[in-house]
Amino acid sequence: MVAIQEVLNILEPFDYINFSQASKRCRKLSTVKKPYKVFILIKDSPEILTNTDPILYGVRWTKEKEKDATRGDRPYPDQYHEIRVNCFENPLDSMKELYLYARSLMGIEIGFLAFRMSDFKGQCREIVDRIRSTFRGIHNLQINGKDQQQDELQYILDNMKYNCRLEILATTIERLPLKIPETIKQLLIDNGSWITLDYLMSLKMSTIELWNTNLTNEDMNVIFKSWMEMRSLQNLKSFEINLSNRGDFVEAALKDISYKKRPSITGRYSSYIREGPFEVTRKDGRMATIAVCEYPSEFFVAMRPQPPV
Repeated sequence: MVAIQEVLNILEPFDYINFSQASKRCRKLSTVKKPYKVFILIKDSPEILTNTDPILYGVRWTKEKEKDATRGDRPYPDQYHEIRVNCFENPLDSMKELYLYARSLMGIEIGFLAFRMSDFKGQCREIVDRIRSTFRGIHNLQINGKDQQQDELQYILDNMKYNCRLEILATTIERLPLKIPETIKQLLIDNGSWITLDYLMSLKMSTIELWNTNLTNEDMNVIFKSWMEMRSLQNLKSFEINLSNRGDFVEAALKDISYKKRPSITGRYSSYIREGPFEVTRKDGRMATIAVCEYPSEFFVAMRPQPPV
């Protein structure tokens, strides 16, 4: 028994699942396996990837018969992806079936789910209805797609069950404000031309990353003052936003704000800082640093409130 378990512990996840399906005894032995965190890609050829280091193992489902039972790989600088390909008439339902079986066999946490809207050509609502009861408790939801329908993107936001981080990389034809659940902790919007100052000030997340907005340094001034006066963004731990005009940042964004110029700091963006950091103090005594950063060739503002005591 011990020897068998030692062998099972070195199997890659999908070989482990195949072993469990061989017999009832194999199934019983397999239920003691440690849990996995998985990445799920919802697209025309969906994938499940296991977050195992140093190799990330995955399965892709496709309708292309010539690719059945093949293997592929995707080398990355810090991790190697090994993908096995299976052919099924309905790839999405076949993926769901394997996921549900694996979930019954071992503890599974969905660390990341990416939804590629452009693969479904106006059928995103139907896809969401087919998967939302299966894929629940998603830690990080990412939505991709160019020039999508606003109502379809909003339907995904309203009906998928995600609890920590939301990354909206998709653009819509209408470019209208989106309703974002206030329960998530982290928000990234990559194409934020539709974001207004009032919209930003209404956000409740602790981590906010906004890119390609049209907000100005004068808007930044309003945001900083509002935080200092405890009128908005009270849960903030980290705030990043693209910088539309670096030239007058201090004069405009820090106008009528009392600040101290701090020495260079260490941390995530220390090597990217081009101006600052500037230290400001909220009326309750909590401090925050504000800096102009550059990465890789785009300027952005980073605000980091200190953790509450």
